[in-house]
Amino acid sequence: MLGATFWRIGVFNVPGTIVAALMIAAIDNGLTIMGVGTFGKYLVKGGVLLFAVFIVTVLRKSAAQGKQT
Repeated sequence: MLGATFWRIGVFNVPGTIVAALMIAAIDNGLTIMGVGTFGKYLVKGGVLLFAVFIVTVLRKSAAQGKQT
């Protein structure tokens, strides 16, 4: 799902997937350096995923409303 939030919004694509994978790896590495436990890492990654789903949903709705008017 994160791959659909970069490059072309709402469309799964290779550049978006690469950016999303790098972002998750950077977040995971940062949380490891900070000493966050496994449960905390899962919470943060889940929050990022939920935020990505929210962004895609909002952008798709706004695009659909823009086409109707």
